[in-house]
Amino acid sequence: MGPGQQTITSPKRCWHRCVDQSGNRWAFSIFGVIGCLIFVCQPGCQIFRGFGTKTNPTPVVFNAMPSQADLINRINAQSARVKQLQSNVSLELAGVPKLSGTVTIERPKRLRLKAGVGGITELGVDVGSNEELFWLWNKASAPGQPPPTIYYARQGDYQQLQQDAGLPIDPRWIIDAFGLVEFSANDYHQGPTADSEGNLELVTVHRSESGHITRVSKIDPKSGLIKQQAMYDANNRRIAYSNAMNFTFLAESGVSLPQAIELYVMAPNGQDMKMVINANNYRVNSFFGNPDQTWSMPRPDGVPLEQVIEHGVPRSRRRSTASTRGLRTSCALSRG
Repeated sequence: MGPGQQTITSPKRCWHRCVDQSGNRWAFSIFGVIGCLIFVCQPGCQIFRGFGTKTNPTPVVFNAMPSQADLINRINAQSARVKQLQSNVSLELAGVPKLSGTVTIERPKRLRLKAGVGGITELGVDVGSNEELFWLWNKASAPGQPPPTIYYARQGDYQQLQQDAGLPIDPRWIIDAFGLVEFSANDYHQGPTADSEGNLELVTVHRSESGHITRVSKIDPKSGLIKQQAMYDANNRRIAYSNAMNFTFLAESGVSLPQAIELYVMAPNGQDMKMVINANNYRVNSFFGNPDQTWSMPRPDGVPLEQVIEHGVPRSRRRSTASTRGLRTSCALSRG
């Protein structure tokens, strides 16, 4: 069950419509861009289940209700053991064929998710973030739509993007969804308390100049692993939540990681958008690849760059309505 909700319902409308009536929403959305991929696949594509990897039992850490300090120390210690993380992944989204690829993480802010149809990343997406920027490159272009484009913004612009440009997802939420959360002593924490399902609930409020974000974490009472997280904005509006499942213990690194993640993000129309990440073949603290290329925004020849927000002003305000049409990734893909 979703925090603050009795049931979790999948979106009833086709969420790969990337814009609302204003024409400038969801422009920089991993969900919207992935929705465009339905045009480069044969009809009849369907959702596929996870990789079916085996799980190793997670260790029991608590035999009684832990104190707040003990619980936070347990979670932070688990996260601290993971400096870098790589995994093969598959992505499942309603109405879109399975995407396969890799995810690479370097805490705290570095992320690279590359996935495509049949594992061909040239027909997919490239999502990344580093200390300065986060970006999304839609490599596939539907007929009649703008050519593949790299959309990017600076890390400090996320709050403004979410409000004015319709960006529904913070790339850091993907990192957090893997359970790689670090609770700060500078934040306000309440709990843990036991919920009706026997989980531990920890409420955390993070304050910043742009407002505050509240995180509600559901934690397994035995292993101390985060099973569910919900994020609320300053108006107490739930903007995202995730479920982590099928944890497996990696003895060589001493960490337990989920093999299935459900990520729900609140769209501007008020409905939840869902993405499932299935992961296997984890590699912890053994980076494979060129770090300079992995953590830098790609700049391929012939692919335009679009800075979604500049000097605090969203792109939709800086350009005419005709120009912002270039960010409308798939509003006309379906009419019902």
